[in-house]
Amino acid sequence: MEEVTVPAKASVSCSHPNGNFSFDSTCQYSCEEGYRLSSSGPVRCTASESWSEQPPTCELVLCSELYEHGKGSVACSHPLGSFSYLSTCTFTCEEGYERLASSSVTLQCGASGQWNDSQPQCVAVSCPTLQQPQDGAISCGEYFTYGSSCNFSCSEGYLLKGAITVTCTSAAEWSEEIPHCEAAPEAPLNPTILGLAAGGAVSLSGLSLAAWLLKRIRQKANKFDVNSTSDIEEPLQTYRNSIDSLI
Repeated sequence: MEEVTVPAKASVSCSHPNGNFSFDSTCQYSCEEGYRLSSSGPVRCTASESWSEQPPTCELVLCSELYEHGKGSVACSHPLGSFSYLSTCTFTCEEGYERLASSSVTLQCGASGQWNDSQPQCVAVSCPTLQQPQDGAISCGEYFTYGSSCNFSCSEGYLLKGAITVTCTSAAEWSEEIPHCEAAPEAPLNPTILGLAAGGAVSLSGLSLAAWLLKRIRQKANKFDVNSTSDIEEPLQTYRNSIDSLI
């Protein structure tokens, strides 16, 4: 009986109870790391002087293919074959995104046909949480993540100091200093308005005095009856240069 054929990337171990490669000789095959047998059973020398089956072959171990998805990209190298033993794949995330802390940057296909880690996921970076300003309001999206914006406003009587809108950047920082609300200063009185108000008050007082004097003069004049036949004339009133004489 001829010796068995040893396939590539394989080794063989035989036992010969009745002599080398004779009846009942059996041969067990094994593969190098990163390869697996096409069939697992040993081959046996039969009474018809033939092996029970064809020698198995060693096939390269394959891992599942990896694809780009979400906000990440993948670059792979395949020294032995596409997505096979010793293939390596490196992952990167787009600007403003980062890998989850539990995932690896580079994966390698192992001898068992499994990647050494799960494919990483890219998630948006997060900016510090913002609080509503005192005497103001804030309007934001659901999350404080890359690309999200927040708008600020102040209550009546307060002025916003700083940017109206801030945006979360790829560096996980807000694009502007966080604004705050300050009480609006009271507007100073205009000197012109003050002068007009004072002048108006003086003019009003003068008009009131003139109207009162005119009223008193008319009251005095009504005491003289132009149709009277009395020969006695009332003495003429003497008016002093005083307002008190009209009372």
